[in-house]
Amino acid sequence: MEILVSVIFCLLYLLLWGCFYWTFIQEARTAYGHPLMVRLTKEQMEDPDVKELLELYRKKLKRYFLIFLLSGAGVLIPVDVLFPVIWTFLMAAAELVFPSKIAEKTRNDLVKLKAEKGWKISGTLEKRKIDLKLDRRKINRSMISLYWYLIPTAFFAGTVLYAFQSRENRTIFLLLAVLGFVLMAAGILFIIWLPNKTWCENTQANQKLNGWKKYTASLCWLELSITDGAIYFATALFLEKDQLISLFLEIFFVIVSLLCVVIQLKEYQSAKDQLLAQEKVYAYDEDDYWSFGIWGLRYYNPYDPQVLKENNSGGLNQTVNMAQASGKWMAAGTILFLAVISLFVAWQFAYPAWLDRQGKLADMEIQADTLKVESPLYKAEIPVEEIMRAELSYDLGEGSKTNGSATGHYGAGKFRYDRYGDVTVYAAWKHKPYLILFAKDEVYIINDDDPEVTLGIYEKVSRGKEAD
Repeated sequence: MEILVSVIFCLLYLLLWGCFYWTFIQEARTAYGHPLMVRLTKEQMEDPDVKELLELYRKKLKRYFLIFLLSGAGVLIPVDVLFPVIWTFLMAAAELVFPSKIAEKTRNDLVKLKAEKGWKISGTLEKRKIDLKLDRRKINRSMISLYWYLIPTAFFAGTVLYAFQSRENRTIFLLLAVLGFVLMAAGILFIIWLPNKTWCENTQANQKLNGWKKYTASLCWLELSITDGAIYFATALFLEKDQLISLFLEIFFVIVSLLCVVIQLKEYQSAKDQLLAQEKVYAYDEDDYWSFGIWGLRYYNPYDPQVLKENNSGGLNQTVNMAQASGKWMAAGTILFLAVISLFVAWQFAYPAWLDRQGKLADMEIQADTLKVESPLYKAEIPVEEIMRAELSYDLGEGSKTNGSATGHYGAGKFRYDRYGDVTVYAAWKHKPYLILFAKDEVYIINDDDPEVTLGIYEKVSRGKEAD
């Protein structure tokens, strides 16, 4: 189990490492000519001092990420099943903090150099103008009809129906379907809530562009929602009937959806460029509004009504405008979401591991003809008179969880084993032996985190049955 977890987290770490490296290294070589979000012309980019600063930035970044890559081998240390999780989290945090500090220093040096050389970008304004004549309700009518969202809703509903009739995967598919529907609804509200943007002095052009933007955003979100719902439904069908075609349907939906999103975004950008070709576009030097914080690139501009601001990667990457109230709510929601996930992971993995080390994970005792199995994570009572026979086992054979909770330290709930069939488990996996109890209507697999207690309970139950 520990080896499998280590390998999985090793692959996850390599993926995170690659994403972080690409995110930071491309800031110095963007197609827009804005290294680290400092506005420079092509001629200024050729300045020897600028080249020297960016080259030093790349060297430091490569050195740090080489250290991070080598340090990633720590996830393979077979200390504990929890260790790869903690190590991956710590290294991911380091890969954000330290490169951000390097980028922050380099950016400050570039801004200082720009001021010393007196470089100005011609045709820029100090503040962004806002077109107050834009009709928000009219712009929102450009979105696709909400009736189209009945398609992904049908997929989510199908997944819910499967969850109710499924025994093995009920909880996870029910949660996924509900979460998918909530995310779809939140996305629709977010697009409706998106503030209007001013591109030029022509109100009609601004109105049209904002309408195109919301139409494109709503259409792309519909396609992603359909893909999300179809994946859940296809996976449910595959698990229920073992139909391989369901997996091919998932891949098909993902590929088609991503292609459609890319095509629509390209069409929108092309239409936008054509419409603004003859218009006077508002622009200003944003150097004072970009910075690098502890978690990377940061945008704070109270004059910009946009909540999501395109950064300089040249792709679809967006940065939240922290000067806007909605941007702060988005950041707070993200932090809250990550905190909930962290608490869930801690409850599922860290807390059981701590209990296991303290010897408080599982306790068994017989009181008044009742076998009590207690833990901070579960509690059960088994009448001794219902136990037909008992046996000890150091090897349970092949098995899997059908409903309940299970980590590398404990299992609680319904399981299925090739030797015993459907069973109810309350066990601390690392503390053999296991006590198998064959009751009238159920089979239990239990144990104490003290092997001597498990052996003692086995002796009491066995002697009681022999006496009967």
